[in-house]
Amino acid sequence: MPASGPRGTPGGSATLRGAWNSTTSYQPLDEVTFNNSSYIASSANTNQQPDQHPESWQIVALQGPQGATGPAGATGRIYVPLTASIAVKPGLSLSTRPLPPSQSVAT
Repeated sequence: MPASGPRGTPGGSATLRGAWNSTTSYQPLDEVTFNNSSYIASSANTNQQPDQHPESWQIVALQGPQGATGPAGATGRIYVPLTASIAVKPGLSLSTRPLPPSQSVAT
């Protein structure tokens, strides 16, 4: 049977505030992003940069190192749509048709 102790104080919900801003006033449980990492305020603060003030901010998720480059993928075909503006004299008509495969341009 697992041990049990007294019930702890209920926690709160974080408030997502977006990117950290030096002029914004933050309250406890405000969560921000800064330098590709996320932090949650542990105390009210203003102009306390998260990575420089551990007394005011707790790290939630820290950006890791850059991963290795993956292998190159297969070369694909590139199709470039061609457009033209053509003036047709009154009384004449213009028709278009696709190019036959022998005249198609493959890249």
